[in-house]
Amino acid sequence: MRKYALSHFSFDNFKEMILQGDNSKDAQIRADKEGYIYLSQKFVGNQSLNDIKFRLPTLSGDLVGSLCADSNHMKSIYDLIIRNKDNTGYIDPEID
Repeated sequence: MRKYALSHFSFDNFKEMILQGDNSKDAQIRADKEGYIYLSQKFVGNQSLNDIKFRLPTLSGDLVGSLCADSNHMKSIYDLIIRNKDNTGYIDPEID
């Protein structure tokens, strides 16, 4: 899975990252301690967190891959990432 520099992470990068996902598997957006963000489908939830700076809730179904069509929801998640890019731990979204 491709990693993106969090310091230059654009909405277009975010859409590309989400569309690369396989909607038949769970996925999780993670940022590592080296400053990169990526969509993990190998590890989700509380698995393999040693080098993880922060993570969002596990995504499934129509929230990743080619079925992800709700651009308003995608924008909300992207904005959440940008607001929290300097934080650590589990990022709990309050998305409408």
